[in-house]
Amino acid sequence: MNFVDPRTGVNTQGIENRWSIYKLKFRSRYITCKSELSLMLSEFMFNLNLKKIH
Repeated sequence: MNFVDPRTGVNTQGIENRWSIYKLKFRSRYITCKSELSLMLSEFMFNLNLKKIH
């Protein structure tokens, strides 16, 4: 069963897909602190949104 937000159309499969892509991309990098993880996640989301625009 998947949840779909009726307002935005966001669903659990989409979120799980993005998370798996993120893990593959950054698995080889060694993370030393939570702020570094946050920065890497922000960079990933920025690049993902940039692809949607162009």
